[in-house]
Amino acid sequence: MQLELKRIQEEVGITFLYVTHDQEEAMTMSNRLAVMRHGKIEQIGAPEEVYEHPRTEFVAGFLGASNLLDGSLTGRDGATATFAVRGSAPVRVLADRLEGDDPHQKVGVRPEKIRLQSVEQPVPEGWNNVEGMLRVTTFVGVSHQYTIDGPNETTLTVYSQNLGGEAVPQPGDRVRLVWRVEHTFVVKPSAPLADWEEEA
Repeated sequence: MQLELKRIQEEVGITFLYVTHDQEEAMTMSNRLAVMRHGKIEQIGAPEEVYEHPRTEFVAGFLGASNLLDGSLTGRDGATATFAVRGSAPVRVLADRLEGDDPHQKVGVRPEKIRLQSVEQPVPEGWNNVEGMLRVTTFVGVSHQYTIDGPNETTLTVYSQNLGGEAVPQPGDRVRLVWRVEHTFVVKPSAPLADWEEEA
């Protein structure tokens, strides 16, 4: 049905307004999408842009899984900015990803962007990293999904493609999560909803 609707849209050449709660469907069907929360637009843009560079905590969690860490902006050095993360090494992000000058923001990375390694392995030069304890390993055919107890009581998720022939870490292992600086995004924490919004 999605492909047929896209075919019709291209054939007739008119604008379609498509409303859905299915995040994958929204990204598949859209040239531009708007993510709304309680009647207000949180972000609008091309699907890839909104997915890769969410601006708010809500958008980051609504469009796919995200790993978010509470951070405090500690400085800028040219094209990068650094966030202090309690219980972890500092996390760097491209400076043009910052959302305003608020020092307290959340830094995030998508689960598929992370490489999982043992704590004995060196961190690739210039990459971000956090350490944690592997809690759950799930085999889903094309990939392994890992759940990790991260710094400051966070739960982190990693998706690792099943390439075969590689040792799979086991629950209880101490692991390191590493990822490229350019895959880090920064979001504004979502304000809690008012009581009347929760009930609506």
